[in-house]
Amino acid sequence: DISTNAGGAWCARMLADYGADVIFVEPREGHPLRALAPFTDEGASIPAAYLLANKRSVALDLDVPRSRKHAIDLCRRADIVISSHSPSRLEAIGMTHAALGRPGIIMVHITPHGMSGDLAEVPGNDLTDAARSGWASINGSQEREPLKPSGWQSSMCAGVVAYAGAVAALRWRDAHPGE
Repeated sequence: DISTNAGGAWCARMLADYGADVIFVEPREGHPLRALAPFTDEGASIPAAYLLANKRSVALDLDVPRSRKHAIDLCRRADIVISSHSPSRLEAIGMTHAALGRPGIIMVHITPHGMSGDLAEVPGNDLTDAARSGWASINGSQEREPLKPSGWQSSMCAGVVAYAGAVAALRWRDAHPGE
């Protein structure tokens, strides 16, 4: 799991909950989810504790060549790689499907606007996802402006769909070796 968003973390958490050995790569300063409130009395992020549970963490800076090489080696050994990075970022760090160079590796991309098209490089979050998908337009009352769904519902839905897609792709790959 090289993702940095809640959707990627949730997808990886579900894989871990169902028995996968999941390693998530986080920068030395910690996964971005670790900064999300609310916090325990000890200062730990409650959302991060939930979304990052059941996984092993390795602190690697993808902008440092030696760390990036270690992350690439981890990805090359994985069955599934979960990413939230834009196409240009994956290209820059050498973690595109082609660059990983292993047939059968399953790449799961959970990004705000997909991996191709005019918006592929545009950052986003749950608010922009809800607005662009139309979800915000059906949330709220008719006499008010559209509202973002509470919490990280867009991210959680994306994580569930990504999990289902990853498991389906893994099952298909294993049922059709060499194809």
